[in-house]
Amino acid sequence: MSEKNLDEHGRLRSKTIAFRMSQEEAALLDRLVSISGMTKQDYIISKLSGTEIKVVPSSRMQKGMEEAMLLIYRELLRITDANDISPELAKLTEKVGSIFAGLEEDKLPA
Repeated sequence: MSEKNLDEHGRLRSKTIAFRMSQEEAALLDRLVSISGMTKQDYIISKLSGTEIKVVPSSRMQKGMEEAMLLIYRELLRITDANDISPELAKLTEKVGSIFAGLEEDKLPA
């Protein structure tokens, strides 16, 4: 039998919530989750409950940041007109920039 899925207060997470997203929205969500270093479930719960999402530097978060920055770089090389920037790319760029600016030198992974 699988292990019970409990939250940080020991409560059983037995409810399933589902919703539809466009492919672009789903890709943006996956990238934001990746750069946060959190699980998708914890990220969505934090966003919906209005609690602060604290990015903890880790190898998982570093890989997500590298992938996001590579995507941003490739898209910026492709774009010839600023009007071609998608809302998803703008949001991802803003989020990566704010996370990067908020990282403290002494907390960065080696």
